[in-house]
Amino acid sequence: MSRNVILAAVAVAAASVLGGCATSVDEAPFDPRGLAANQREAAKGLAPSESLALPGKLDSLADSPVTPKERFKDEGLLNPLSTEPKVVKIDLREAIQRAVVNNLDVKVASYSPAIEETRYTEADARFDPTFIFNPTIERNKTVQFAGGGQVLGADYTRAAVETGIRQLLDTGGEYSLTYSLQHVDAGNSAPPSAFGQNSASNQYYQELRLQITQPILRDFGRDTNRARITINRNNQQIAVLDFREKLEETLVNLERTYWTLVQAQREVEIQQELLQNTINTANTLYQRRDQDVNRLQISQANSSIETRRAQLVRAKARVADFGDDLKLLMSDSQIAVGGTELLLPATPPALQQVLLDPANQIDAALLNRQELGQQQLRIDSALVALRVAKNNEQPRLDLVGSASLQGSAEEFDDSLYEFGIEQFGSGYTGLMSLGFQYEYPLGNRAAKSIFRRAQLQYLQANDSYRQIIEKVVSDVKKACREVQTTWTEIVRTRQAQFAAADALRSVQIREDASEPLTPEFVDLKLRQQETLAQAQRDHAAAVSGYNISLAALERVKGTLLKYNNVVMEEATLPKTR
Repeated sequence: MSRNVILAAVAVAAASVLGGCATSVDEAPFDPRGLAANQREAAKGLAPSESLALPGKLDSLADSPVTPKERFKDEGLLNPLSTEPKVVKIDLREAIQRAVVNNLDVKVASYSPAIEETRYTEADARFDPTFIFNPTIERNKTVQFAGGGQVLGADYTRAAVETGIRQLLDTGGEYSLTYSLQHVDAGNSAPPSAFGQNSASNQYYQELRLQITQPILRDFGRDTNRARITINRNNQQIAVLDFREKLEETLVNLERTYWTLVQAQREVEIQQELLQNTINTANTLYQRRDQDVNRLQISQANSSIETRRAQLVRAKARVADFGDDLKLLMSDSQIAVGGTELLLPATPPALQQVLLDPANQIDAALLNRQELGQQQLRIDSALVALRVAKNNEQPRLDLVGSASLQGSAEEFDDSLYEFGIEQFGSGYTGLMSLGFQYEYPLGNRAAKSIFRRAQLQYLQANDSYRQIIEKVVSDVKKACREVQTTWTEIVRTRQAQFAAADALRSVQIREDASEPLTPEFVDLKLRQQETLAQAQRDHAAAVSGYNISLAALERVKGTLLKYNNVVMEEATLPKTR
């Protein structure tokens, strides 16, 4: 089946709405009445209910002074749907375009990939360097009492500043490089020591320190420490596939609604034709009421007219209902759900047989079905967790090292270069330490339990993948069978339609040959009219089902977006203040 649907690109990650989240509540307050204003305004044009009294007696055609043809010449139910006020004809391509851009279920789902993207960034940000800046000032005055009077024990002011960088490494280690500068003003009292040095009053002291901690066994390695990042990236891709699933679900629901609307419109046309034929029959009976027709035959026709008028009212209501369903799926403010527009389809249904090779269809589904892609990502995440759990069983053995240079300087505003390595002489102290930290929980039960759980979850994920494969194959087989079945129904119902039309013609030939219009003959003709109408309804249902089955097949294959030329792209984030 050829498709001429060319659509604009659709945003995957809802970047535009993510940008909107950056605005404050004060800038964009929640306004429930404002959000509903469009629907309220659109609903003002809806017509109120019409008054219709319940009849208390028979309104008989036999007692009417006018013929049925004259009586029903202004019957509004017989007007074509295209003459209704505010009719909007929409083709399938346009409906899909509007749904892709505006459908609110799709928009809500489009937030998830962007949300998961922030979690990925959050996990990756653990390895960003951290700037350290710690200024402090301390004032200390101590008075001691000795003998009969007080003695000043200490009186000093200490000002210090520490700055530097600290960063986690994806190998599991952590380093910090800091520079500290301290000034002590002790007046005439003895100042406190600085960095282990002998202190002098009104002096500056500085220290340059490098400290590194690196795991050697547990928590060692890039894969182990970036596991959370990998899993969050997989979750983000799973969210993208969830969004794709919601988009495909919306489109297949839209196509189902559209072709059901086509069927409903056709049923209105069939019912109108049936009603008109019944009125014509009643008119013939009315004109021959003084010949071979009595009240019984006219009442038979009268009953059929009223029954078929009621059925036509219901048929027209179904068109309006499916039109509103289509509006809801499109979520387009230009065609508001609460508006007065009557949607009618403009795209004719496909009536060409599609020949399928089930093996090829299954192969395509196994390559494109989004559930399989999602489960592959979950298996990868389970494998990452398994490797981390395996690493967690090892003892903790960390290498801890530090190196520092300490000393005093003459002026606070001297540059770090002037206090550089080449200037460090006997007035400076170099310190270095290197050691190991080891720990191992006796029994290590927690780590072993975590590893066992990770093993089971990995095996579970693999079996789930096999389960999904079988479900995909089953879905495709059923979808292929449904395409073939509905096409066969089209063929058979068309034959049934031809046969019913031929039977009605035979009845009409007998009537034209002046066969008496007995109650049995009238009943036969009315029943044959209904039989033809039912055959036409069955054919319309088969045509609608066939077109729905084609879209459903593409859905279970995971190729519905390609089938409708919908391209998923990530939108550019808008600039925020």
